[in-house]
Amino acid sequence: MLSGHIPGSIGNLGELESLDLSFNNLGGEIPQQLATLTFLSFLNLSYNTLVGRIPQGSQIQTFPTSSFLGNEGLCGFPLNRTCTDHSAGSPASPQPTSEEEEHKTLEHGIYVSAALGFFVGLGVIFWPLVLSKRWRKWYYNKFVNKAVLLLLRRHHHHHQLEDW
Repeated sequence: MLSGHIPGSIGNLGELESLDLSFNNLGGEIPQQLATLTFLSFLNLSYNTLVGRIPQGSQIQTFPTSSFLGNEGLCGFPLNRTCTDHSAGSPASPQPTSEEEEHKTLEHGIYVSAALGFFVGLGVIFWPLVLSKRWRKWYYNKFVNKAVLLLLRRHHHHHQLEDW
């Protein structure tokens, strides 16, 4: 689960075609730079804690209301929630001021994603061995027996050379 805010530097990904950040814990305002991504054909920011006015721009106006659901603090088109002076720029969740903070948030998300991928990959390999007796027997017969035989042959061959 990602937390923090959506970095403004996301606007630098000029050829980004799809962005799904739904069901995370992202807060703050949607950066205006998101509206400049002209190749973006899919956007889902639903079910976060985003606040403020949805950025105005030709591309972001084409996404359905469902892309922004579950963010009670958002207002503006395409939502049927008009912005007041209070909701347009919410001081309750200020945007970080430095690129370093944006980088740390993105870096944290990358590490979390890599760790999840690593453990899911391990699970795909090892859970069938743990849960299935047939797979355990196959693995043992296929790999463990062959490894033991190979080691015994090398050991035997090594001793024959010493005796020579």
